[in-house]
Amino acid sequence: MSKTASRAYPNQRLQIVFGIDNAFTTTDFKRRMRFKGIASRHLKQFDTEWRSAGEDARFFVKQRLDQAKEGVKVAPLIQVLALRLSLQAIHDVDVTTIDDDDLSFVAREINRLWVSSKKNSTLEHWSQQFKLHGALDALCPDSECSIPEKNALNLILPSYETLWRIVLRCFMEVAFCEFTDRKVLWRMRLSKFLAEPSFTNLEDRGEWGGSIYDVVREALRLYPPTRRVYREFQYEGRAERELVAADIECLQREHPKNRQLSEKDDPVFHPQLWVRHEAEMNEGFMPFGRDKFLCPAQAKFGIWAIAILVASLTVEVGTAWQLRPNPVTRNAPLETDREAYLNLVLRRM
Repeated sequence: MSKTASRAYPNQRLQIVFGIDNAFTTTDFKRRMRFKGIASRHLKQFDTEWRSAGEDARFFVKQRLDQAKEGVKVAPLIQVLALRLSLQAIHDVDVTTIDDDDLSFVAREINRLWVSSKKNSTLEHWSQQFKLHGALDALCPDSECSIPEKNALNLILPSYETLWRIVLRCFMEVAFCEFTDRKVLWRMRLSKFLAEPSFTNLEDRGEWGGSIYDVVREALRLYPPTRRVYREFQYEGRAERELVAADIECLQREHPKNRQLSEKDDPVFHPQLWVRHEAEMNEGFMPFGRDKFLCPAQAKFGIWAIAILVASLTVEVGTAWQLRPNPVTRNAPLETDREAYLNLVLRRM
């Protein structure tokens, strides 16, 4: 089969469950390239909006924390935060005018349907998701949920679905690690980047030697947004296709050179490795894919989106909130299962 078809066939369940037709599901090479071009243009046009996006994200987090009586579930908060940024960047939506209930419902339903499609042999059908259609139509009036090529989820899924999980884990590692001095330093660096999003503030290593760029890359190494990549192959003389998985998460964590770089007492989440061994760390590093299937977000958007959202959360949470329970430890990576940490709560000190 062609490379496009080899990737598309394992994703057929997404067409059934979400009613989409995008680069991940089509077997048409030209259709895939058109979709990639559209996504790339949207992301590039967003380059002038990072400051306002950061201000909006910080205000939204502050508002949610101020309204909290007993605590705030951190995963749903980050899901909505990531969906807002996705709508801003991909669909040019003014998120200050949309209904928070619609946002929360869409974020929650996307995650529920995704998990259900992985666990159950009988798939829920997109044509029956009437309430989700209505919420999406309210958020993106230019989309048509009943037409796969015009479904807003074509662009929302690859931007939002991969973003919220890496933001959650990067935020947890940065804001709730055991090292008080690092937490203070990271908060200062993130605050500076949030106030003035620039390559200088993203990549500044200062006296400590670790930049926000290093922090984000280390989070992407340990917690790649796509943990496994699936392909189907058709071999000559065999009627059935074979499904093969590449374990990106294992590759990035267990790359032979990476194992040799870390000292015995180094923590698992260790951005300093990028300062000491950047060339070696880049070997086997592919959180945005590789070659012909390189994600358009790799050029800039992916790193900046993670940094902006983690910064807005870390700065607003500050030292006034605790994560309960706190699963962050220096000796082991966080869980990467999609349903892990959905019930963690931020509570006031």
